[in-house]
Amino acid sequence: LVVLHPTGAVDSFYTFDTHEDGSEPLVAVVEGLPIGTTVMLSTHDEARSGLSLDAMQAIASCGAKDIASLVYRGAYALIGVKGGQALAEHTEASGVVTISA
Repeated sequence: LVVLHPTGAVDSFYTFDTHEDGSEPLVAVVEGLPIGTTVMLSTHDEARSGLSLDAMQAIASCGAKDIASLVYRGAYALIGVKGGQALAEHTEASGVVTISA
């Protein structure tokens, strides 16, 4: 998860292993973001099996519409705004996904 400063510079960067560690740390970070914060999020390898409903709702709070369609070993990317809409979002059944906004 990359959190962007209003200027577009990287404000902070987080990695979460939802496969091994669950998704509570991801939920805590996203819930703590101010409304209007722009974020970039992507998956690598297997993120779905440990992704809780709370985590999907937290990601949805950043504008995601397709996070629930992420499948086992699927690829997902989002550029979104906390409390707003997705600027770009893409899901693939496997492999790599790229987006731009």
